[in-house]
Amino acid sequence: MPKRPRSHHLAAIAVSHVRILFEEAGFACDETNVDYGEDLVILPSLADLVDPFRIYVQVKGVGKTQAANFKDGKLILRLTKEHLLKWVRSPELVVVAVWLEKTDEIFYSIPVRVYTEWFLFKTRSKTIGVSFEKLLTETELSKIGWMARIGNFNRMILGSMSYTEDIDLEDTISETLDGILLGSKSERQAETMAIAASFLEVIGLMECSAKGVRLTECCLNRLEEMLREFGSTATKGLMEGGKEEVAATALILFHMYKIERISSIPGPLLGEAAHVLAGIVRLVVEEGSADHPDQGQRCSVCNQLI
Repeated sequence: MPKRPRSHHLAAIAVSHVRILFEEAGFACDETNVDYGEDLVILPSLADLVDPFRIYVQVKGVGKTQAANFKDGKLILRLTKEHLLKWVRSPELVVVAVWLEKTDEIFYSIPVRVYTEWFLFKTRSKTIGVSFEKLLTETELSKIGWMARIGNFNRMILGSMSYTEDIDLEDTISETLDGILLGSKSERQAETMAIAASFLEVIGLMECSAKGVRLTECCLNRLEEMLREFGSTATKGLMEGGKEEVAATALILFHMYKIERISSIPGPLLGEAAHVLAGIVRLVVEEGSADHPDQGQRCSVCNQLI
């Protein structure tokens, strides 16, 4: 007769606990059919729309009779270098969750936020002690969702920039049934702007309609409040800062003024969102300047001089 060892039972219960936590937070979850190092496939969503990327979760279980290795309040678990390399290289975010049966707590770690390809390359040991210091809570799950969302847009923008500068594509221009030339320089540049508009819509700064892209009503109202409160001097000082500083400050201010979508971005991730936003600002300014070299910098969205 087939046997089911205690370890298999523990692993199944651990996966069930982690899955329930994600589902209660609004994520769609499914278990992987083949186990190559991940147990769950997670689909985040925002404003009832499912995100176009996935998060993978590897689940570990520590039974009541097993000794959990804690050091300075952090759970330490040894994982193989091979698995860590796989997760660091993954275009999708990978979360490692550890369920403690004794306390019914779930700790988590995100390898790509801790380890680099170079660190793992120079490490000769086959296993590495990984620190799990954060509990998986609803707040942390929201943070993980935004982390993956921002990372996905950053990857898309970087990919479109590479696509725009690829001279080999100049000879592969093809025409669609609608007469659109795919692969042309202008079409490739428009790809980046389309991704940028999508990002601005996701974080609640802009809204897209049949008539084009515009600032959301909520954003306009909050901008008026901010300008009244901070005055022209503070606004002038803000605009004299670097692109990263402007983007970061704007997002923090929007976060403070409770713009619905932006206020849901966890504070620690505002810097990363600002980094993507700064890249968009840079692209808009530089592309506009290239189109009008004798007229100074011009925004390629509104065509106004900057």
